[in-house]
Amino acid sequence: MGRSETKQANADAAAAQKESAAQAREALTNTEAGVSRYNQLLDQELASDPYKTGGQYEQTFNTQFAANSAGGQDSLEDYYRNLASRTGTAATPQMVSAAEEASRAGRRDQALNEAKMEENRFDKENQLQQWGVNASGLPADVYSRIYGTATGGRDAALGTEAQTASQPGFWDQMAGSLVSGAAQVGAGFAGKK
Repeated sequence: MGRSETKQANADAAAAQKESAAQAREALTNTEAGVSRYNQLLDQELASDPYKTGGQYEQTFNTQFAANSAGGQDSLEDYYRNLASRTGTAATPQMVSAAEEASRAGRRDQALNEAKMEENRFDKENQLQQWGVNASGLPADVYSRIYGTATGGRDAALGTEAQTASQPGFWDQMAGSLVSGAAQVGAGFAGKK
């Protein structure tokens, strides 16, 4: 390979390297924009946690519990009023006692249901938070894949350069030949006395 061919090969390699570096910068910029958008959406998703205290899940169940409690108590009172008006008798102590017991049973049931709902809410909130922790690890994985590949490529290239450097180059061989030739010429003159 002549000098002009070597220059051209070096120029081509330098141009290819610049183009590759530009593409790598563009890809990294796009990756960083994507990771930033991912993190933003993840933050929004975790902030809109429906299972947090006072969140949508709890509000829905509280409304339902209040409606069930009020409906049950009002229904029993309406039944006793209707019974009294049909039979023409006032509420008896047994009716009052039954209404109070039904009200207490309703409150106990409501408290039990609220406790179950709260336990379920805690479980779901923990699951959502665990999902958030797992999802937040994705950007680190993306970057490790990018830089892991780059470092692997670098190591492979350096290994090849190290192997190439261990082999003698043109001037190493030429200098050795010149020294050897000069020694032979010198020995030839030394032997002609």
